[in-house]
Amino acid sequence: MSSKSSKDLERERLLKRITEKRARLQKRGDINIKIPRLTLPSDYNLEDRSIFSLPPEVLKPIVASAYPKYRKGIPLQKKRDADMDSKLRYFTTMRKQREEFRKRLVDLIVGREGSDDIINPNEIPNTVERDILRYYYYVQCGVDTIHVSPLDDKVLRRVLSLVPENLAKWKTTLDECIEEMRESFMLTVKKAVVDFVLQDTALTNAQPEISPYFVELREISINWKLSYNKAKKKLESTLHVVNPCLAALTDLWFHHFR
Repeated sequence: MSSKSSKDLERERLLKRITEKRARLQKRGDINIKIPRLTLPSDYNLEDRSIFSLPPEVLKPIVASAYPKYRKGIPLQKKRDADMDSKLRYFTTMRKQREEFRKRLVDLIVGREGSDDIINPNEIPNTVERDILRYYYYVQCGVDTIHVSPLDDKVLRRVLSLVPENLAKWKTTLDECIEEMRESFMLTVKKAVVDFVLQDTALTNAQPEISPYFVELREISINWKLSYNKAKKKLESTLHVVNPCLAALTDLWFHHFR
């Protein structure tokens, strides 16, 4: 027979020490200790178990029914995912519609510009007038009304709050002014859309021209600042837009200091 391995010898030595200790404790009558019997299976081996692994019963998958809070959070998470998906689809749809609108507008402009023939300088309308008419056509027919946001009611109420009571009693005239204001707002927005499509990058990236009068104001010394502020406050409190002096000053400036 082959000699016993070191593991078997260590096992027998451990069992022998446990048996001797149990016999010594049983001989003492003043101590009544129940010592559980240690029985190890014959196929038990410590090397078969990993030191850093958990028992199999702990590694069971999580069941939602065993955790009420986790089970309640599942519908909320699904709802949040559905809302996010809906928002993404809405954003994608709006972006596609805007791209199609810009494409139609650009195709309209490019198509009409490409259809121009050689123009006679003496022809009526001339080149400048044709450009103006084309621009007016783009504003009127190139931009659909459904793509233009109407005038906000808050802005309209704020404007109407500035109308004096003695003038607000004329309902018909007031309604006509409101309708004219709405049409002017729509036309301005359409014009801004067309200007955005037709804008020249060279002009938008160019540095703004500084007026020589602005440079002159920069060179005014600090000693004039106090007098300037006093005169400014006085003019703000005394002059109004409807003052006839403003029209006279504007005419004087236009004819003599332009």
